[in-house]
Amino acid sequence: MPKNNYDVIPNNGEIRLFKVTSYNIYETGALDEWKEVVIEENADVMLLQETGGWTDVNDLELQNNINYINTQLVELGESPYSNIQLTDEGGTTTGGAMILSKFNIVNFNQIYEYSLDNGDSEVFGHDLLVATVDIYGVEMAIITVHLNCCKDGDLPRQRDMEALNNYMDSLGSIPIILTGDFNSFAPSDIGEIAPNVPDLGYEPLSMLLNSSHPKSTQIHNWVDTFRELNPRDPGYTYVDFYYQSRIDYIFVNDYFMQSQNILVNSTVAFAPSSEIGSDHFPVSTTFNLDYSIDLRQPHRVYGVGGNVVNETTINLSWDANSDEDIETYSIYKDGELVAVSSNDTLSFTDNTLVSNTLYFYEISATDLNGNIGLKSLKQYVNTSYGMITKPHAPTLTSEALTGKIRLTWEVIDNGGLPILYFILYRTTETARERGLFPPYEIVENNYFDDINPRSGRTYFYKIVAYNEVDASPFSEEISVTALEVSSNSIDETSIPSVSILITCLLILLPIRKRMNKVFKST
Repeated sequence: MPKNNYDVIPNNGEIRLFKVTSYNIYETGALDEWKEVVIEENADVMLLQETGGWTDVNDLELQNNINYINTQLVELGESPYSNIQLTDEGGTTTGGAMILSKFNIVNFNQIYEYSLDNGDSEVFGHDLLVATVDIYGVEMAIITVHLNCCKDGDLPRQRDMEALNNYMDSLGSIPIILTGDFNSFAPSDIGEIAPNVPDLGYEPLSMLLNSSHPKSTQIHNWVDTFRELNPRDPGYTYVDFYYQSRIDYIFVNDYFMQSQNILVNSTVAFAPSSEIGSDHFPVSTTFNLDYSIDLRQPHRVYGVGGNVVNETTINLSWDANSDEDIETYSIYKDGELVAVSSNDTLSFTDNTLVSNTLYFYEISATDLNGNIGLKSLKQYVNTSYGMITKPHAPTLTSEALTGKIRLTWEVIDNGGLPILYFILYRTTETARERGLFPPYEIVENNYFDDINPRSGRTYFYKIVAYNEVDASPFSEEISVTALEVSSNSIDETSIPSVSILITCLLILLPIRKRMNKVFKST
């Protein structure tokens, strides 16, 4: 069957918006704030991963959670979730998936296995949730997956994706929304928006998004909705001490690309409680089935920068928006609208500043139909200093000592704001050959003693500095070989005291919130 063989979306002259959110809630909602995220996102269709603990003997907890969410939604004047289904994976807290829908669920399936191209049967690492949902008279297949991570390597995810592609082909030419935690990277996420640690791999999603891939779907083309609508935002959905990456997605087949007006916007970590609700951030996409009406938000404005003229004046500039129907740009200072410029004016002069005062600016684009795009990332300035930027790359040096490797570093330019902390990365030769170079320690001063390294082993290090604006580039990578250490020569001063260990814990505890300031997209 050829691709693109879809019925045209019915057009009744009505605005028919709906929002879909995908959210890994972490071990069956171990962090209670996940419910606040669901309420704050208020999606019409909410897909949750890691709900398996509710399908064993604890149905009462599930019902209490749903009652709480629905009660809060009604109190806010919103519709409750009246259609709910979840997969049963034997009570495992990291398995299972659930759909909460304000639209009617026509059909629900839990797919345990499907065939590979060679006819072999593939048992999915986590069962697929497949629901047929009637959205404004259009029946859509909405699928949620949770591909395995990470110890088994990339091959099981590739096999699961191959079987998933074959399953979706078996559904025929129908509208499909594919969501979930894929534990894989999108082929578009490279360069400045790439994940910091590439060990999860790109191949599974290349099998989905690259239509020429030999294992791609045969009757569908696929679009990554967040990347389509946010071409230069990182959009990281998983940020912790080890990873900063995008592994949660909402994909659509080309039924939804009959008009560019169908995709309205897509966000990551929009809900205020996202920082504490899970170890993942939710990703959402809003759709408009009345494609004759343009509600699509312009892209975020990029390239905001400027130069300080004097103690009271700054010249700002920004890149032209890539959308073709931009009418105006809005300029905000410290969150307040201060000016509006025409679409062919990409600069603004502010001569109302006070010396030695910190300000921030944001720019947003508005199109000819009045749709307002997301604000740019903040650009900070202090006219007594200049443009406030991310720090320069640190300069890292090392010294092999008895029982430890001493690392020291300096930052020539902190960007105009104090350095909040450094993240030190360490790897070994074997791990480095496999592409592994993970974060190793969070440090708030300019030195670190790597205690008791293995004698004769070579270690590789690099470091990143953070201020309130952003992360610096990586330092140059250095290598150092640990000295041989006898049992009598351990430097007692290198053994961490209890107070130092407590201090390290205090540093590590808020890392998610601090990382989130830098990496989340809204």
